[in-house]
Amino acid sequence: VGHWKAATRKLKKLKKRYASPERPIPQETYVAVLEACAADRLHGARASEPARKILEDMAEQGYDIPSGLGNGCVASCLGNGPGGKHDGFGGVDCALAMLSAMEDSPEGS
Repeated sequence: VGHWKAATRKLKKLKKRYASPERPIPQETYVAVLEACAADRLHGARASEPARKILEDMAEQGYDIPSGLGNGCVASCLGNGPGGKHDGFGGVDCALAMLSAMEDSPEGS
């Protein structure tokens, strides 16, 4: 898929221009973009907010979230800085939102 930022931009464009209730974005597309975001510990947590949004969108669409990928995102979100952040990115709030989205998915992974 490529760089996480380009992948999330393409996903956003796909959602705005082509997705509809009759033609939803496939689960594989969400997983591929999430994997790009999750690479290298969420890129120092810079990709944590887009990853959180993808997890929330997957739960909203009724897609199962791969537990290994979701748990990796939650763990990579946490850092040693104030509020559990990595240089101002990620943190406890983002990790809790990801965890909530995973629990809202059909299998509650």
